Amino acid sequence: MQFSLTTSIDRAFATAWGAWFVSWMLAAIWRSRAVKRPSIGEQAPYRVLTILGAFLLFRRGDPELWKPATSVSYALLGLTIAGFVFTWWARIHLGALWSGTVTRKADHRVVDTGPYRIVRHPIYTGLILSAFCTAFYRGNLLAIAGAAVLSLSFYVKARLEERFLREELGDDYNRYAQRVRMLIPFVMLLVACTHARKAAHGAAGMHERRPVDYHFASGYVEFADACTRASSCRRTAGRQLHPEA
Repeated sequence: MQFSLTTSIDRAFATAWGAWFVSWMLAAIWRSRAVKRPSIGEQAPYRVLTILGAFLLFRRGDPELWKPATSVSYALLGLTIAGFVFTWWARIHLGALWSGTVTRKADHRVVDTGPYRIVRHPIYTGLILSAFCTAFYRGNLLAIAGAAVLSLSFYVKARLEERFLREELGDDYNRYAQRVRMLIPFVMLLVACTHARKAAHGAAGMHERRPVDYHFASGYVEFADACTRASSCRRTAGRQLHPEA
């Protein structure tokens, strides 16, 4: 039964990746004409990294160093599919402006709706999530390395795209980049949550004899203060011309 269940989850992962890839290739016909693109030499590094990362992530025969529990496997599968859904959400919002390579379209403009309000490169963000969830399910270090190399390839490609778009779209893209993170959304919110949690634990240690609702109130106040500080930090960082992801 365990072998059968494991095999069915393996097939579900393979089906999810296959369905995403085929649908993505079919949707490639939905794009407008490109008028400018970087040289092949400029695009070669991310292409090589993408091929290497995919090879390591999906290669067979590597020994498993761990095997996730069934519930964890299903959770990883769900997150993998969620990553694909995120990429398609972005693809729909891009419409005919999408391209599989770095290009400028005839009617190119800054898209800041849908997932592009959350992160500047949501397609890469979704694929990074799917790649790492798949790698952790596979349970070997080469798969993890493959997901890491794929992430590096997306980062390299994103940097190339951004340099290209800054040159082509100018201040419109610079203002957008100041407002929205590159690949990892909600960074400052995570920092605020971490700070608030530490502060709440400190308050709990100092007032362990107080009623439990005191801890909730104290934690809430600390969280609000931390969010305010995080928001201020983000506004300061937004003044930089080239924010990091």
